[in-house]
Amino acid sequence: MSLTNLPKDLVESSIWSATSSSLWPASTFSLRRNLQRFPFPMKQTASQSEIVKNQILKSIGQTPSLSEGIFLDFSKLTPGEKEFLFEYAFFRPERFEDKPHQGVFIDLKNHLFLFINIDDHLIIHVVDAQNLWHESWNKVAEIEKEFSKSLDFAYSPRFGYLTSNLEHCGTAVTIKCYLQLTALIEESKSDNPLLIEEKDEVKLSPLSMSLEEKIESDIFIVENKFSLGFQEQLLLKQVYTKVNKLIHEEKNLRLKIASSESSDLKDLVARCFGILLHSYKLDEQESLNALSMIKFGIDLGWVEGLEDHQINSLIFHTSKGLFFSEDQTPLESNLAHQRALYIHDHLKKASLKI
Repeated sequence: MSLTNLPKDLVESSIWSATSSSLWPASTFSLRRNLQRFPFPMKQTASQSEIVKNQILKSIGQTPSLSEGIFLDFSKLTPGEKEFLFEYAFFRPERFEDKPHQGVFIDLKNHLFLFINIDDHLIIHVVDAQNLWHESWNKVAEIEKEFSKSLDFAYSPRFGYLTSNLEHCGTAVTIKCYLQLTALIEESKSDNPLLIEEKDEVKLSPLSMSLEEKIESDIFIVENKFSLGFQEQLLLKQVYTKVNKLIHEEKNLRLKIASSESSDLKDLVARCFGILLHSYKLDEQESLNALSMIKFGIDLGWVEGLEDHQINSLIFHTSKGLFFSEDQTPLESNLAHQRALYIHDHLKKASLKI
């Protein structure tokens, strides 16, 4: 692993703790803003990008609550380090390409990331792994309020805050919640296990899908469908309400599974445990599915020696950035083996209790 240009605390820390929710491992709150009179990042000249970056950094320096963070210049990061950073932050650019004067300001204490000149001029992004719903959103809103004192954001009376992607115009807010819904997927007798309704203002998407658009994950992302025409508080309420309905149903099914001693699910957890512990190679999809079943087994008391917050790091943060060579080329030919070794090491204290 070669991540020498990233802060040690970032590489070695985890956003999760023993108080994190087993069913709702993470949420992200993102707010996009662009500066008036400047083109969107993909259309900017190098000099325009530099002006935008410097203006945003000046505003950061004038914001007391951001006094303890660090700025990382993307031109000084390797491809593996950028991959690791994006995955750590639960952030995936819509169309990323290396351009001058890109970077991110990071406040690890508050799990706050301010992305500069990526998709939009500024993306205020907070990761919440403790279900501190209102506190996390308030961090985003307070920073935007402070920045608006010194930055002139592009705004239209008709379309709200303007963004490079029309889908984000309006409030320019995106809320994503990551849920593990194993019981609903495996055991629900309903024709609509994910409680999808046509009138919903939120959408659900699996963490991964096959090329044939077949769901290949029991981890789902719940997020707001729209940003235009909705106030921030209404968006928060819509997503939060849907998340709590899904969690309520998932908990009830898990209680039934625990009391019924389901042999099929126990067998599935045991098989996944064996695959993870003894495979010579593990591809990304196979490891995701198996690790998610181990997470499910931990919650039901079928796996011991491993805490839920530890398995979360394996599920979400087994980044390709961990498996880049010293010359910063991905170890594609050996990636599956390196991933298997990494997982073996982190599961060595775990055991089945079935």
